[in-house]
Amino acid sequence: FLIVYITNGSGTLEYDNRSYKVKKGQCFFIDCMNSHSYFSSSEKPWELLWVHFNGATSREYFDIFYKKSAPVFQPFDSMKMESLISELISVNKEPNLESEIRSSYLIVAMLTEALQEKTSAAEITPANAFKVKQYLNNHYTEKISLDMLAEEFYMSKFYIEREFKRVYGQTVFDYIISKRINFAKRLLRFTDKTVDEISSMCGFSDQSYFNRQFKRSEGITGTAFRRKWRN
Repeated sequence: FLIVYITNGSGTLEYDNRSYKVKKGQCFFIDCMNSHSYFSSSEKPWELLWVHFNGATSREYFDIFYKKSAPVFQPFDSMKMESLISELISVNKEPNLESEIRSSYLIVAMLTEALQEKTSAAEITPANAFKVKQYLNNHYTEKISLDMLAEEFYMSKFYIEREFKRVYGQTVFDYIISKRINFAKRLLRFTDKTVDEISSMCGFSDQSYFNRQFKRSEGITGTAFRRKWRN
């Protein structure tokens, strides 16, 4: 198993055919027997503290951890996690019986810390779901992805998607589309901007995509909607 703590910069973890952005103050915890790679950002090269380990109970800790979410997490107390890993590295510079005993203690402390912080960071309460919703209300015309939201709120994108739908009854993507369509309807009714201009202002990548989403929502095209209200 591997735990990595990013002390500076940022990079990318690829694990189980998924990609995760990781930045200063975050950790990742992975099973090295699974397909993985990780690499530094060229713009903000990272500095790392890392520990490879194994043991009788390692698998149990990892399984409990991984059931919660993705491998990247934000420790509540970053300094504590950094201190545990640093001490673990230090005591193994001169391996002996005492260092092995101390190492076992530090690894358990590190895993316990990861489990505790993972639980608290990954679960999205209604209050946290509301924060995500408020962010979407302020940025829905911009390019938004689940990866961006995960980085913004230090939460797994899988938990964000699942819990947002549980709280609000629709996916993040559907909520963004509904906000954009409602904005487009106001622009179509009360401005003389072209449909192409409106689709861009609302955050759609192109007019044809806007037309598909608008018709799916309203049953008519944007042009027909404008004509209906103008007539």
